[in-house]
Amino acid sequence: MPESQDSPINECAQFLVPNTCYIDLGQLKWGEHFGLMNTIVQNFQAESTALSKQWSDQGFNAILTSDIHSDQMKSHLQDSDLYYYVFAGHGAPEGIINGDNGLPPAKYTKHGIALMQLLACYSLQWTGAHPPIWLFTQSPWQWNVSIPGKLSGYAIGPNNFTRSNLITVPGVEQQLQR
Repeated sequence: MPESQDSPINECAQFLVPNTCYIDLGQLKWGEHFGLMNTIVQNFQAESTALSKQWSDQGFNAILTSDIHSDQMKSHLQDSDLYYYVFAGHGAPEGIINGDNGLPPAKYTKHGIALMQLLACYSLQWTGAHPPIWLFTQSPWQWNVSIPGKLSGYAIGPNNFTRSNLITVPGVEQQLQR
């Protein structure tokens, strides 16, 4: 292996490129199972399921998981082959995804990924300071995304939730401390 990006490759070497896309669908609330009307979460999940097929057709290893639990999400985010990550489900204040007892925002990935979509209320809300300050471009979720990559999500709650409130910011990859 070369010692740096500027060093020539002098011998036969194998390089692995991440190509796994995880599409995690959060648990629905009990009222969403009756099918009277699709909620925005159900619409996000349907669109994410279609995206899974699209990525698979493009040659990616697309893995779709329904009724995801937080420990599974963390495992998916820590996969060294991760390239894209999508979560479609419920969120809670302070950037927690997958409901009130879900996964809090933090650095989980081993390297910066190309795309992270967190399709949930409050997914990019991060006050992080007291008194609270809205810092849309400083969500800890950004730490999982490469500098040329993109993070998309929402900083608002269900009372004023519309698709037009989607926020997309660049990554600010940080090295995972072990």
